[in-house]
Amino acid sequence: MSSPDFSKRRFLLGSGGAMLALPFLSSLASSAEHVPKRPKRFISIFGANGQHDANWYPQLGAMDKTMIAAKQWIEDPLKWFHESNTPYREIPLTSISGPISKVIGTEFDPYRERMLLIRGLDAAVLNENTHIATKMLSGFGEASPLRPTIDQVMARSSNVYDKEPWMRSLNLVIDGQSEMKYLPMSVALHNNVISPVVPYSDPYVVFQKMFPTPIDKDTKKSVIDSVSIELKQLIGSHKLSFEDRQKLSGHLDFMRQLELQSSPKVSCGRPDLISLNGENERDAGDILKNYVSLIVAAIRCDLCRVFNLQLAHTQDQRSLSWLTGVASNHHNLTHSADATEPLAKINHWYSLFVIELLKQLEDIEDDVTGNSYLDNSLVFWGNESGVRNLNTGNPHYSNDMQVLLFGGADEQMKMNRFIDYQKPGTKIIMRPDGGVDEDGPDLGRPYNEFLISMMMKMGLTHKEWETNDEPGFGDYRVNYKNQYDFSDRRSPLPGI
Repeated sequence: MSSPDFSKRRFLLGSGGAMLALPFLSSLASSAEHVPKRPKRFISIFGANGQHDANWYPQLGAMDKTMIAAKQWIEDPLKWFHESNTPYREIPLTSISGPISKVIGTEFDPYRERMLLIRGLDAAVLNENTHIATKMLSGFGEASPLRPTIDQVMARSSNVYDKEPWMRSLNLVIDGQSEMKYLPMSVALHNNVISPVVPYSDPYVVFQKMFPTPIDKDTKKSVIDSVSIELKQLIGSHKLSFEDRQKLSGHLDFMRQLELQSSPKVSCGRPDLISLNGENERDAGDILKNYVSLIVAAIRCDLCRVFNLQLAHTQDQRSLSWLTGVASNHHNLTHSADATEPLAKINHWYSLFVIELLKQLEDIEDDVTGNSYLDNSLVFWGNESGVRNLNTGNPHYSNDMQVLLFGGADEQMKMNRFIDYQKPGTKIIMRPDGGVDEDGPDLGRPYNEFLISMMMKMGLTHKEWETNDEPGFGDYRVNYKNQYDFSDRRSPLPGI
């Protein structure tokens, strides 16, 4: 008779897998095995309607001019660009005096060393002047046909998940006012079938799915009791060291506590959700706080490693009337030349929930390296549209896409930088005849390179996102006068 199969996978495949995730037992590992590295997580945060450049980017005059490179950049950017041997300009975020910008306020100061702000990434896409939520993660500006998004490529990667997770991705949205809320943000391609990923809009539904009632109402049987024979065999196994036996017994005591308490104060447990009033607009802030708590709980319990948090639907028309000085809905304000300050208030209000997420990810995850959950994550705050000057026309172009990163994915990225890929004095060609947008931003680099960079930083390889032997990711069909170098579609962004 063969000996029992004492493996973590056996327990994780059971109905109580999410609750019975066992600690690493070194005495059961073969000599060829190593303690696994901490998992990396990807969290994308979606904003709607674009950003106003004066609100989003640093004002260069506020930089520490004692830095020679920064001084040259400020005083003569065109000369600096032509004399530089790099395809970008950069300065440390910690060199900026005062807040980084009106939206990225002083609340972000403690995180500057783990932030990367990027300017000059152009999504050269067909149908580019529209609200398309998937654009942020797919690199396409069309709603039909749908194309896969990088989060779902990651969610299917064995480099992200070494075993079947509770959920491959957790997608959350705050329901609100929008004529285009039916458009998805996340799109999956699996077994040659492409489909939109419908986000959850109720934090309590997610809570129940993440932490189901441990005691079955019909059988009154504990989840732990349902695998008690296997657990007793494992604890009594001669293969288990004394240290691991103590570790496992302590873990089971903890799981018993989790079954008995509705909200145990432990690192991996059920979060306390804020009660909602049922008023959709005014509940938005509390819903966001609940989503942050659920994301962090899923990370701590290793239930999921890929997350999408939509601060709003595409073309958000939420009024946010409780903010002083905001007299119209979010989308309408983006078309008003006099709306700089109201838009700053709206987007700064959203930024506070990004800060809440960063704060909750600050706890140390790895005692050896000292890395926090944030350090081991890659958090991307982006938008459906680019960053535009309200006074220069339509603010929803896809040029100069909004990109702010946090964490660094376990030191895979060099942080504490503001990088600018724009070519000073070179305007973007907007038409086949060579016509440019004189009031628009300067020419940057393809947004496609950024999307590829994110997947590579998460450990993915080209074969995981390339389909039909087509290199690259995103839309390469619009390249007037060959202003972008698409010769090598597999290259990531330089410098990150």
